[in-house]
Amino acid sequence: MYEKTYQNALRCNDDDFETFEVLSRKGTIIQVGVLFDVIGYSNADYDGPVEDKKSTTKFCVFVGGDLVTWRSKKQVIVARSNAESAYRAMAQTAVEIVWVKSILTNLNVNISMVMKCDNKATIHIANNP
Repeated sequence: MYEKTYQNALRCNDDDFETFEVLSRKGTIIQVGVLFDVIGYSNADYDGPVEDKKSTTKFCVFVGGDLVTWRSKKQVIVARSNAESAYRAMAQTAVEIVWVKSILTNLNVNISMVMKCDNKATIHIANNP
């Protein structure tokens, strides 16, 4: 693993050095000009606790195969269906992906964004609002 990281670091040119220097202090090496996949996975637990019946939003976001952010949080309202609960989880995931995109865009990193969800009704709603 470290050998691959070292080889990637050697391929950086002088234009990339400033970005490399800042990020290497945090243990991250991002090569400018390389396309990174930002993939968000969302899920929702529709069966909330008996006390309040609120669903739980769960998501995680990966950049280039590495986990960079995740969350599990109770939704603020009671959803009427599993699809509604999952749709709210997808909305929160989208917000997080856009936030990660804004950081990487400021660093001049090319990205592609993908969001994945396991609820067919929610995917249909998202594709046909």
